[in-house]
Amino acid sequence: MTANTPVILSYAKMIDNHFSALGILDEDEYMLGVISFKDIKGAVGDFGKLFMETEEYINVIRRQDFRDMIPTVNIKNSSSLAKSIAKLDACKIHRLFVYGENDKPHHFSGILSLNNVLSVFIK
Repeated sequence: MTANTPVILSYAKMIDNHFSALGILDEDEYMLGVISFKDIKGAVGDFGKLFMETEEYINVIRRQDFRDMIPTVNIKNSSSLAKSIAKLDACKIHRLFVYGENDKPHHFSGILSLNNVLSVFIK
């Protein structure tokens, strides 16, 4: 989603696509941060916040929680499955943001989630 997309549309896209989070991108597709379903708690008691721009909303609710916008953890799209798993484990996270070989580390091209990794072993 772009930084200026209303939060309610970001959540609608997550629901429609069965995503637990979305990257927040600027106009050059530079990764600014992440919005996830757990961030919806920031609108409890003030549903008007759901009409804020996504980047502004995340900044507001993270200040309420005394947290800064957490930087994203990235990996190249050519990285091995083993390296991806090792990075997920080392960082104690459940999603990595993927960028192309010739792209800058914050130029978004996809998401690799723990669910994606686990599905490799289930098949």
